[in-house]
Amino acid sequence: MATPSAPPGPVFFDPFVSPATAEHSTREPTGEVDNRLANAFEAMPDLYFLPTPLAGLEFTIELITRFVPSEAISACLYDINTDEFRFVALSGPGAAARRASAIASQAGLFGAAKRNTGEALVVADGPADSRFDPQIDGREGLQVHSLAYVPMRVGGHLLGMLQLINRSGEHGFTPADIAVLGYVSTQVCEFLISRRSIG
Repeated sequence: MATPSAPPGPVFFDPFVSPATAEHSTREPTGEVDNRLANAFEAMPDLYFLPTPLAGLEFTIELITRFVPSEAISACLYDINTDEFRFVALSGPGAAARRASAIASQAGLFGAAKRNTGEALVVADGPADSRFDPQIDGREGLQVHSLAYVPMRVGGHLLGMLQLINRSGEHGFTPADIAVLGYVSTQVCEFLISRRSIG
């Protein structure tokens, strides 16, 4: 059985941050970043006991809710045959309506995140971004503000996408949040690959 790899030391991801995000986000103390990473590392072994990708992604949503609380979170798997993202595990308003639906992978901010070469795409004001498509990036019953997208990639191969809408708190998504999400994403990728090999 695979085991989680240790989180990196000082973590410096280079997400694309929109100008609005850069103006309003604040750096979190290194200790807080390290504390959340350490807690995520301690929680990760439980992931590898789960039997299916669905169970693993539901666990991931619960973990992200704990460390980067947001109004809505989606974990999508990428279907290379149809070039679509399929919504597998979700939380927040509109989750039931969106579950099991699929979207074109090139559409909206999902598409921008897929094409982005950085670790994440962070947008402080989604509706103000010309790439934002409410049918793709939005949620029924939710007014969208801040968004974060974290592609789940291994060796250049796209496995899926994490989407977070409306970070709790007044500062939006911070570099520390992205560091935590990057670590979680890496571990989820390892889990998904391990489940493929079992299946």
